[in-house]
Amino acid sequence: MLVLPDSLWSAASLWAGTRAWLSAFRGAGLGAGDRLVCALPQGAAFVQVLLACLWEEIVFAPVSLPCDVHAMMCALDARAAVASSRTGSLPLASVFIPDEAAQPPDERPALRIVTVPPTADVALLLAVCDSDQRSRWVEVSNGQLTSAMNARRAVTSLVGARVLSVQPWWQERGLIHGLLLPLLDADEIVIAAGDGRDLEAIAVAMREHLITHVDGDPCALPAC
Repeated sequence: MLVLPDSLWSAASLWAGTRAWLSAFRGAGLGAGDRLVCALPQGAAFVQVLLACLWEEIVFAPVSLPCDVHAMMCALDARAAVASSRTGSLPLASVFIPDEAAQPPDERPALRIVTVPPTADVALLLAVCDSDQRSRWVEVSNGQLTSAMNARRAVTSLVGARVLSVQPWWQERGLIHGLLLPLLDADEIVIAAGDGRDLEAIAVAMREHLITHVDGDPCALPAC
């Protein structure tokens, strides 16, 4: 179960949505190694697009919001993007815009012409900051992703857990620890209202949903 402030999504509904995105990506001609920019808020559409990309081995590149989707696509040489209609000015020819039910659009956009060939065996393309706080993009291979998740599962069991995800999913820790790992083992993933830094909203969510695990810095969390 994915629990959002205004909606609930069962595993069955998330999987049905993922299949719809798989069909849309295949119909548009996206394939293994192609890059896709994800400019979506944390919610059902984000989860379904991520799972569809992992299934099809499409390189998933989440970006922070707000962002210039067109500029990000050019910078990463992405063939397509998925973005909210509220993102702002969009290059509509190569952007999938989910509907209110987190489903792909009926019309499949034409893919952007790229100069870099598909990058085989790359699962994720993530923005990270170095010691000088300068951002750079890092490729995460399928093997690296599997190893990181297996290592984490070896020391932390989320079987049957109710996880409160508070870190942004466009970052490595938030995406892997706050989303992908709970998707494998947990019973519920809860997204608190606010931006993940609203301590009152986090405390309310922890009490209301009987949270057993929190994906975040314990020093920043309120006493509940």
